[in-house]
Amino acid sequence: KGRQSPAAAGRTLDAEWGALDVEATKESCCKHWEPWRWRRNWTSYRRRRKEGLEQLHEILDDVMEGEDFDWNDFDENHKPRKIFHVVPSSFRRKKHFFLMVYWDPLVEAVENLPACLGVFVKFLKCLPLFGFFASVLWLIRIWMVNLQYEVSSCEVEKLPSRFRPVDNMDPLVSGVYSVKRTYPPTARGPEGYIIEECEVVVDCDEVRYSQTGNNQDNVCMRFKAWSWGEKIDCFYNKDDFYGDKGLRLYCHSLPEELRQEQFTIVVSSAVLVLSWVIIAALWWRRKKDKDQADQENEDAVALEAEVEDAKRIIEERDAQGANHHAGNGVEDDSNYESGGDSEGDGPDLANRGGVGSVAVSIG
Repeated sequence: KGRQSPAAAGRTLDAEWGALDVEATKESCCKHWEPWRWRRNWTSYRRRRKEGLEQLHEILDDVMEGEDFDWNDFDENHKPRKIFHVVPSSFRRKKHFFLMVYWDPLVEAVENLPACLGVFVKFLKCLPLFGFFASVLWLIRIWMVNLQYEVSSCEVEKLPSRFRPVDNMDPLVSGVYSVKRTYPPTARGPEGYIIEECEVVVDCDEVRYSQTGNNQDNVCMRFKAWSWGEKIDCFYNKDDFYGDKGLRLYCHSLPEELRQEQFTIVVSSAVLVLSWVIIAALWWRRKKDKDQADQENEDAVALEAEVEDAKRIIEERDAQGANHHAGNGVEDDSNYESGGDSEGDGPDLANRGGVGSVAVSIG
């Protein structure tokens, strides 16, 4: 006494979960997925999944009943006859379960694929523009890096111990020089100099290619180099004027020569222009087809209007002809009646004449 029955308790629980579902739908997405709500969301998901499976099993029962009995053939007790299947019912039930739970959603996803393809095509159309903007931003970033360096004149103090190739595809040679960089007097200190190391990368003017075909075996025979005491351009960071911060010193060229960036800009610009040309050609073709279809529709509408006008004129002409024939028929009938009276007198006269002739002959 005082306790709820299982049915009542179930109804109460369903009402509570229904209220929670309504509350969850009213909440925002961020609040719905808050960590302290995960347990409640998981429990709600399991409940909804259980209810969905129960409904699915009811549908499967109806499907299996439709397959197991022939509802067009009844026995003497007016019951449908059972159909014999080679495949067991358990396998057939699992097949229908797979089709409903996995296969049908996959087919629906394939049917909705054209919309996804449309979005993907639009993304591909915008991809060259995104690539061009990315290359421009990359160029701006590298250019801003070069702006942080100032040019100065250095003197070679020590030659590299060895030169090594930098890139096997693009023949470049690298060597580390020790240079003396002088700096003018400033408010912070007097004039002086500092010995620093800098890596110099130059192009290879003459390459001796190996007979093996391996690029690593190629040898650079002639390239630009500096001798001891020779002047060379060096680039130091503005924040390391005295060289006490240990920032890297660059010689002969800035940190970035902008070769790859310029090449990327050229390629992305060419791809962007080509994509615009293709899009414009496709747009012009679609517009031409649309204009042609509109013209055909207008011609069809005009032809239909002409046909309707011709039908209307023919109907009016037929109506006028019918009225004209009807009027002529009335006149003919009136003339026939008047002519019939005069002709009707003729027989009487003939009869009279005949009687007279008979009378004469008798006399």
